[in-house]
Amino acid sequence: MKGAKIARKYLGGGDLAALFEAIENEQKNYNWVVTDHDFFTREEPLKQRLSWTGVFFTGEELTELFVPRRRVTFIDAVLSAYPKEIPVRELQTYKLPEWQSPGYWQEDLELQTPQAVMELVPWDGYELLFLSRRDGLVDSFLRAFPQALDLGETNRRENAVERRITEIFHRAAKERGILLTEKTEKYKYSVFQSLCLKGDEENLEVTDEEIGAEVEKLLRGL
Repeated sequence: MKGAKIARKYLGGGDLAALFEAIENEQKNYNWVVTDHDFFTREEPLKQRLSWTGVFFTGEELTELFVPRRRVTFIDAVLSAYPKEIPVRELQTYKLPEWQSPGYWQEDLELQTPQAVMELVPWDGYELLFLSRRDGLVDSFLRAFPQALDLGETNRRENAVERRITEIFHRAAKERGILLTEKTEKYKYSVFQSLCLKGDEENLEVTDEEIGAEVEKLLRGL
């Protein structure tokens, strides 16, 4: 199981069309179910078709939404690919995937339904996540887009930084006699944002000294 993530601006105007090209149109060999989606389209029939969650598309139909022109923009969604031999009624027995699944940020990636082969996740309007049991498809995508990041490796590094921030934050709060509540715990995430997130880029090469200085600045304001 491998995954990748990329800022959607790097995919160009065709959006998912660029991913389809990178994986040599393998999406056509599967059936797809679209869930938990927020979208925009000017086509009224398409708007009606997407008016509920769990919408079925063949691979050919999904491709036509983006090639030769983009007919719909998914702001948030999960697009799950399944082998064509699986009956639609069987897919209806699974819990519907959600784009905010915490599983996307684990070091050991998982798809949300056991029979899925791929998941495409337009995430919060600006990122695209691509997970697949077929590692070679993700490798092809990473080669086609140098701006894309290996999702599992990035999660591992991000989680390691967050653990260091938590340790330093807890230690500094204890020294200052600050009670750690659910509310104060949330402040540590602003340390990660300040140090590690610069627009679409991530800087995970932060030192304990940098973390400590940012934590001290934060705690002085509490």
